[in-house]
Amino acid sequence: MIGITGPKGAGRHRAASYLADAHGFRKLNLSSFLRKEAGEGASVDDLQNLGTQWREAEGSGVLADLAARAMDTEGGQRWVVCGIKNPAEIQRLRDLGSFTLVAVEASADTRWDRVEPDYGGDRTEFDRNDGRDERETDPVTCEWRAHGQNVRQCVRRADYFVWNDTPLQARHAQSGPAMVPSLEQDGTIRSFEDKLARLVDMLDRPGPHQPTDVEVRMSQAHTISRQSDCLQRKVGAVLVNAKGYTIAEGCNRAPEGAHGCKAKQDQCYRAQERRKWATNMSKAVKCGHCGGQLDPDLTCLNPDCRKAVPRALKRPRDLELCRAIHAEESTLLQASRFGGQGAEGGTLYTTTFPCALCAKKIIETKLASVIYLEPYPGKEALDFLRTYDIDLRHFEGVSQRAFPLLFPLEPRERDDDP
Repeated sequence: MIGITGPKGAGRHRAASYLADAHGFRKLNLSSFLRKEAGEGASVDDLQNLGTQWREAEGSGVLADLAARAMDTEGGQRWVVCGIKNPAEIQRLRDLGSFTLVAVEASADTRWDRVEPDYGGDRTEFDRNDGRDERETDPVTCEWRAHGQNVRQCVRRADYFVWNDTPLQARHAQSGPAMVPSLEQDGTIRSFEDKLARLVDMLDRPGPHQPTDVEVRMSQAHTISRQSDCLQRKVGAVLVNAKGYTIAEGCNRAPEGAHGCKAKQDQCYRAQERRKWATNMSKAVKCGHCGGQLDPDLTCLNPDCRKAVPRALKRPRDLELCRAIHAEESTLLQASRFGGQGAEGGTLYTTTFPCALCAKKIIETKLASVIYLEPYPGKEALDFLRTYDIDLRHFEGVSQRAFPLLFPLEPRERDDDP
């Protein structure tokens, strides 16, 4: 089985159709179960609401369970399951046996260009649907709903990444026959299909393939991230020079000799300070809906209201309160500490998109490019890096979790081996 996840308009259905048409997979869309119940005229809102209701009533993996029954009933050896939006669905499908998850992604603006006719030009409605797909939250508490959509977490669990960001018109214009996409052809429909074909070939013939330099470097970044002592998120980064040689690596953790949050107070210091801020804010601000008092979670205490207001108030990010040095910052400082030779014109591989503070350091170091995995960059950092013409590329290829499967250390035994 190959599963497809990713945001709306990224190309999930095109990927599933290609695997079905060119490689003999049988296609199954999880939303088909919802649409059968809701009717063909159901809106995106209707399907999202029904999906959340089913997961709450039957468990978060209910759609994957329905898919498993359908595959058992219909038979077939190769299936592509599209429309995966909850992490529990991934786990259920993995439990069935041979399962590989593909994340197909593209920028929000490109995706909007593709689906604009479906929304009648209403970007507001698209952004609302897209935000709910990305991470559905409770309308009262604003906390993530475990039974809702969470494409962001699904993408983080992917085995293989495909970045599909070229505008549709350019993709059609450039499309042409090519067995291996060249740099000029990257982004064409044929290139998109060739990326998927590579995965199928690796699944059909595990053993003879080698990871690309990009896959190796991102795997290194993931490995070094495990040394992070951050309680919120573990991030890794690797710096290579213009010739492709690794010159530094780092993760987000407290400076050498200093105590991190876990060792010092067993909780995130920044989160602690933000809770203090929220408590103070709850005493100073009234509910914008009914004028009632707020609790420390910035939720109205009035039982007839219970509206949450954190989205109406800009919580401070307070990055300077974090005890950790960011992974990108640590990596650049290491390069400087040991001579600083070779960083200019190099490439930084990072498991998350850099923040604005790290973006400034990347610009000052005169790096040529940044390859990142986390697909949700901050606007400030994105604007900084684009202004200075830093080449920004989303990671594509095999994730670290799939390395043992697709790049095994031991060669595969042949049928005629004794």
